[in-house]
Amino acid sequence: MWPFGPSRAERALNLIVAELFNLRLELVSVGTSLGSQLQAAVAAVTTAYQAESTQIGLEIQAGLAAIAAAVANSSTGIDPTDAATITASITTLTALATQMQTDTATLASAFPAASTTSTPATPATPAATASKVAVKGDGGGLTAAAATAVAPAVAAKILLSPTAASIPLHTLVGGQQFVAKVIGTDGTDLHEPVTWGVTPTSVAEINQSGMATAKGVGTATITAQVGALTAFATLTVA
Repeated sequence: MWPFGPSRAERALNLIVAELFNLRLELVSVGTSLGSQLQAAVAAVTTAYQAESTQIGLEIQAGLAAIAAAVANSSTGIDPTDAATITASITTLTALATQMQTDTATLASAFPAASTTSTPATPATPAATASKVAVKGDGGGLTAAAATAVAPAVAAKILLSPTAASIPLHTLVGGQQFVAKVIGTDGTDLHEPVTWGVTPTSVAEINQSGMATAKGVGTATITAQVGALTAFATLTVA
């Protein structure tokens, strides 16, 4: 120790100690931020998967109802129209089940902790698909910057309303209006158009605005499709 103040070596050592302390604080701050982003990403993926599983369950129920209705409408055996309806419904249900299994495997491999979470937290921001940290020197200390890339939302499910309806065969005006919303992976309404369909066409018809009108007594299956996604509803004409 010098009697008239710290030596040059002591001053340099003090600067190094202060710099290391600042670096520790910055690393702790960056680590906390990245931890929050990772938790939000896991929660968002879990929430989206659970919502998709719920929608698939509803679609399977609607598909089974359509099959039951087609069988019930055949009093002396299944005619070709009903057989076609049954075959199409079974094919769709098989595809939905396969997609659900694929989603489960993907989620379990990418986010193993999320697959066992019963009540995930709802993130305030969209899920982050990638995170990176850049550390640089600025001459007077170390600074850290975190950047997050957000994936654009894509169609994840179709919400069809109502899922079941009935109208009389003989009506002067109108029919039954169906509404479909395409929900994205971020939970927002994408406002995408859907393609409407109905089987059998001997019971009802539907235009591309979602308005269904009666043609004959029976139960018809209403479909709303966008890409590989399809939602189902039943329409009874009495």
